[in-house]
Amino acid sequence: MPRHEGWAARCAVVALALVATTGVRADGPAICSVRARSTQLIVLVCTPDAGDQVWRVRSQAACADQSRCNVWIWDQPAKAPEFAPWSEVRISQLHANAAVAVWINESQRLIRRPARRWVQY
Repeated sequence: MPRHEGWAARCAVVALALVATTGVRADGPAICSVRARSTQLIVLVCTPDAGDQVWRVRSQAACADQSRCNVWIWDQPAKAPEFAPWSEVRISQLHANAAVAVWINESQRLIRRPARRWVQY
């Protein structure tokens, strides 16, 4: 049996795993991806149609088993930071104001920002 046999199947499995970890969905419109991460903060960029449930699921997946993990979520890639600061105090006011939500993994809470104010759910 040739050594390269099964190579295409293995590539397909790897491709599906990469799609799953980046949050890209081929079957629906909502797409989220981790842009950057630091030890306690993750920058997550989602399409505007994602919403609370998608944000929760993608944030939990991004944090995995890391309890001290906060996920900041943006729905406009141009307004999200390129790098994840080591803490929230290092997020610029401009980036903070453009975020649509924050997931606090330790307490399993989503805080979203409708209009111009932050609201906890």
